[in-house]
Amino acid sequence: MSAAARFPAYPYLQLGLYQLCWWSCVLGAGHGQMLLGPLVVVGCLLIHLACIHGIARELVLLVTATVLGVAGDSLCGLSGAVSFSGGAHQGMWPPLWMMALWPSFAASLRLSLSFLQHRLWLAAVLGALGGPVAYDAGRRLGALGAPHGAWPFLAAVAGSWVLALPLLAWQARRLTESSPVSLVPHAA
Repeated sequence: MSAAARFPAYPYLQLGLYQLCWWSCVLGAGHGQMLLGPLVVVGCLLIHLACIHGIARELVLLVTATVLGVAGDSLCGLSGAVSFSGGAHQGMWPPLWMMALWPSFAASLRLSLSFLQHRLWLAAVLGALGGPVAYDAGRRLGALGAPHGAWPFLAAVAGSWVLALPLLAWQARRLTESSPVSLVPHAA
């Protein structure tokens, strides 16, 4: 039985958990509370991992997303197009709150956003549009900066996400095909 059949509301809960993580990270960073978001992310990821079977495969996706996301965000930072609140090392690495967003987002790729796994073109389009929208919202909330203006900022983020989201959707598909994700059954 599929995960959605056992707990049909879980994909919505999962998206809600991601939204909680995003707002905690971005608002925390925008208000100088750099650890708030990462702590919320850890809690939400523990809930997610407690709800599914196949934790090892899920962790592969979460780590892959974190590495890929940190690389993309580092390039955006090094280019000077994006600056991060709480960032260190002259843009070499994004701050912890930004790194924490990647595994939080990736947790949605095998269930909530599973439709992207077989539509990599759609993942690219949504990455090119959704990434800049999310980052620009973070900029407006004080968590990110655009040192060279809005257009270089949006172009750098779009370029990063147009590559990252299809790669992550493809990785999620590979993991799902080898071991379908399912929810842990609850005791009656």
